[in-house]
Amino acid sequence: METRWLYTTSLNFPKLVEESKQTCIIPVGSIEKHGYHLPVGMDMLHISYLAHMASQLETVCIAPDFFFGDVPGAQPAGSMTFDMSLVMDMMENYCDQIGNQGFTKILLLNGHGGNGAWLHLFQRRLENKKKPYIVIRSGAHYPAPFEMGKIIQKEGYDAFPEMTKEDCDYIVKCREDKMYGGHAGLDETSYMMGICPESVHLETLGMLDGHSTHMADYLNDAGLFLIDDGWEINHPNFYCGDDPVGCNERIGKAALRMESQRLAKVFKLLKDDENIVKWHKERLEKLK
Repeated sequence: METRWLYTTSLNFPKLVEESKQTCIIPVGSIEKHGYHLPVGMDMLHISYLAHMASQLETVCIAPDFFFGDVPGAQPAGSMTFDMSLVMDMMENYCDQIGNQGFTKILLLNGHGGNGAWLHLFQRRLENKKKPYIVIRSGAHYPAPFEMGKIIQKEGYDAFPEMTKEDCDYIVKCREDKMYGGHAGLDETSYMMGICPESVHLETLGMLDGHSTHMADYLNDAGLFLIDDGWEINHPNFYCGDDPVGCNERIGKAALRMESQRLAKVFKLLKDDENIVKWHKERLEKLK
């Protein structure tokens, strides 16, 4: 069935609420630089796409994207950041509107590492408010494609029919060489190659260095932490990883399938769990 809120008619919407067991997913992203080879909407595009893929395996409602992410510090071309007090007000109002439609479980599915701090704070903000819904958060995971190399070594080439033998050998080599992946690395590049390869510009690889400067490491080692643990100081190019030369659309499709299957299991657990709502109701009773 159609699981995307924006594509569902008013006539069919109550059925979506029922089939999802009152579970709604908000993909949360950001707009920021990802080296020179990936689009600035990477975090939002990939988490929204994965959420929809997973919802086709396990029915949940996918709310419209929330792209108002936290991107502190410098603002490279194309990046956006927003006042965090405003963003939390918007998110609370957004969740209220979702709750008004009968959803009791709202999952904030985060695709941007920089959102972690404010999403945690947002949950705390709702802690003593009598909301009819419960908010849960989940961070983005990037085991693919590095985890894919482990699976290929164990199960063979047939584990990922989307890829050629050469693709599989490449992924295994990346794993064996302990290829460095992070912000705009092989992991994120593979997802975008699978979603919209036309937006990926591998020809620009080599123009920026994706390795850490380690300039802020001495502070972290002493237990002194700048915002985001000095990530922007260590990665001034907004790029973290070895150049993903050799990544292609086939690898991306395999990575997306693997991740969507994992995420569907998360959705099912959330849908079927009865403790979350029970604990929330018990907490509301204590607040009276």
